[in-house]
Amino acid sequence: MPNKNLSPRCRKLNLPRDGNYYGGLFLLVVASATLFWAIWRDAFEPRDFLVYFLIYGTGYVLLFKSDTEYRLKKLEEKTAEILARLTLLEKTEEQPDPVPSGELFSPSGDDSPPPAADD
Repeated sequence: MPNKNLSPRCRKLNLPRDGNYYGGLFLLVVASATLFWAIWRDAFEPRDFLVYFLIYGTGYVLLFKSDTEYRLKKLEEKTAEILARLTLLEKTEEQPDPVPSGELFSPSGDDSPPPAADD
């Protein structure tokens, strides 16, 4: 009897990148495989170089475009997160600090030292 919990996971394929990334990667792999096959079988002709070059170029452009968009999206998300944290920090800075933060003189102009505690 097959495990029912395992079968849905096996059918689900999670691809985090868009189709251009995997299409470009596929073209690069296919172009590499056909180039190696042509060299191995001594079937490489110089006029075929243009076809290999176009396949490699197309695959590289698709891969580069998709990777750049993915990195830009991640950068925008991180920038939005940092801006939200910065806004929160600015709001907390606008609130007055009830305790002086290491200042020698109080903002009210009273320069007298605090009274000493008697032991």
